[in-house]
Amino acid sequence: MGVKGEKLEVIYNGIDYDLFSPEKAHGTQIRKRLNLEDRFVYMCSGRPIPWKGVEYLVKAVPLISKKIPNSKLMLIVTHQPKDGYENIKKLIRELDVESSVCLLDPVPGREMPNYIAATDCVIVPSLFEAFGFTAAEACAMGKPVVATDVGSLPEV
Repeated sequence: MGVKGEKLEVIYNGIDYDLFSPEKAHGTQIRKRLNLEDRFVYMCSGRPIPWKGVEYLVKAVPLISKKIPNSKLMLIVTHQPKDGYENIKKLIRELDVESSVCLLDPVPGREMPNYIAATDCVIVPSLFEAFGFTAAEACAMGKPVVATDVGSLPEV
């Protein structure tokens, strides 16, 4: 196009920093309601589809629980696709990790900052990710992110 590189700047997808504000979130209330006050809470949210990697995270729960005995996964997944959701529930039962996983129904987008605020870190186990909004939102909330090295996640 004939434009010099120094005149170009990459502008990433935006995050509503007014909504995703640690100062405005109510994580303590979520922890209290879910009885997580004294736990190390790590969170994953998204759809239960293969490339989101949720099943790999659930399979890692026994290892994480062994390394961090007081930990609990806060898992917020949609019920669609239904078979994906049912498979996650079944895997949690089969691995006998019900006491280490808090499986929650989807929450409205405006409530998500409160749930992120209630965590100690956010996990993004995706096998493919075009843009990791979950990671970007967690960063906006000042939370550490543990993510796979795929797509845009390393840049987020």
